Amino acid sequence: MKNIFYILIIFFLSNCNQKETELNFEKEVMGKIFLDLVEHLYEPKLPTPPPPNKDIPWEYYRLNSKKRKDSFYNNSSEKVKTGINKYEKSKNESLRRFNDSKLTKELLIGIVDTIHKISAKNIEYAEKKTNINFRELKKSDRIEYKLDLTNYKSVERYNFEYYSSFPNKGNIWKWKYETGSDLKAILNFSRIIFDKERKNGLLEVGISKGRLNGIGGLIIIKRINDKWIIVDYLGLSIS
Repeated sequence: MKNIFYILIIFFLSNCNQKETELNFEKEVMGKIFLDLVEHLYEPKLPTPPPPNKDIPWEYYRLNSKKRKDSFYNNSSEKVKTGINKYEKSKNESLRRFNDSKLTKELLIGIVDTIHKISAKNIEYAEKKTNINFRELKKSDRIEYKLDLTNYKSVERYNFEYYSSFPNKGNIWKWKYETGSDLKAILNFSRIIFDKERKNGLLEVGISKGRLNGIGGLIIIKRINDKWIIVDYLGLSIS
């Protein structure tokens, strides 16, 4: 009877150690790719163009050289010319704001405190899209934890704060506009699920930059030469 009791204790401790080891490995990977995730979600590679002007024919937007655009402009009606002038002015302003944002020394980014569990439905969706077989979810994958931001306090580009530290979380963007806060975005992340070989990983991500200005999706990461890199993004939602 005592032997059975000891065996059960050993089995229980071994199982706990395995869960702890898996979670520690995941936290280590998250720590290595966190800044890459932030940059991938927040930092656009190109400025967002203004919406098309209804007075400009669609052919204009397909022109890829200044010479062709100038020729199109010179042969257009005054109404079209006015539309082009407004569009190009708006486009230049968008480029100016984009370049100014690159010069900003510090960006205030809110991080949702909890790394939440990943959805089985999203794992299935990612497997169909990528042909990667991720391991089956376990009870331990339901564990949520708080991301440690202390390791990123010395990062010059960003100032990370927990989402819970901001007031009026129910309407944070209204609070931002009323107070003139420098808050740029709110990001959230899920737990990472790996394949059996731990060569590929999947997590849910989301970013909000304002009211009705956000996206949610899945990010695929891959281990190459012992370094984890982002290899794909699968969009799920947009507002």
